[in-house]
Formats: sequence, C-alpha cells, structure tokens
Amino acid sequence: MTVPAILAAAEIEFATNGFAAARTESIDARANVVMGLIIHYFKSKEGLYEAVLVQAYQPLREALNQSSSDQTSAPRTLC
Repeated sequence: MTVPAILAAAEIEFATNGFAAARTESIDARANVVMGLIIHYFKSKEGLYEAVLVQAYQPLREALNQSSSDQTSAPRTLC
C-alpha cells in the first residue's frame, strides 16, 4: 500500500506545485511514509515524476490499445 500512497501524494504535489517546486518531504508527509522511501522505490524525484505520468496516462494507453485492436478485428467494408 506504500507505493500507491506515494504515487497519489506525488500526483497532488506535482499538480499543485509543478515539478521544480514539488518537495519530496511534502510527498512523504502527505503519503504518511518515512523519509527516504521515495528514493528507495523510485530512485529520485525524477523517477517518481515519471511513475506518476505513466500511471496518469495508463487509461489513455489502454483505450488506444483497445481501439486499435477493435479496428484490426472489425470486418472491412468497401464503399
């Protein structure tokens, strides 16, 4: 449950303050985890930001993949 809590807290922190002004200490506090877990799980603030973006774009990626597979399996008609 720690990683999802960190990601949720980071999403809020990055959205509120932007990448440059976001503080890992604020994310730790919001996620209610001890300092250092961000580095443990994500290696850096940049790694955490990337993980937040990957999570945020996952629904879009899934929808595009589904749309693509729907188009390739649909019968084609000539007009």
